[in-house]
Amino acid sequence: MGHVRDLPSKGMGVDLKTFQPGLRSLESRSKVIGELKKTRQGKRQNLLATDLDREGGAIAWHLKEALGISG
Repeated sequence: MGHVRDLPSKGMGVDLKTFQPGLRSLESRSKVIGELKKTRQGKRQNLLATDLDREGGAIAWHLKEALGISG
């Protein structure tokens, strides 16, 4: 599926006071994110399986954030 979030196309993309990135969910992935949110409702655990590279780990982290998964 690939990436689900990115920096905004306009502006700096980073809060210059806190240095936090201003990541936004990609509009093209909103349907997938919505379906995943629905699927995980009522579940105690979530497993995000990734490729063995850093990009897969980054995508899993973005999914965790977009889905509101803690931990």
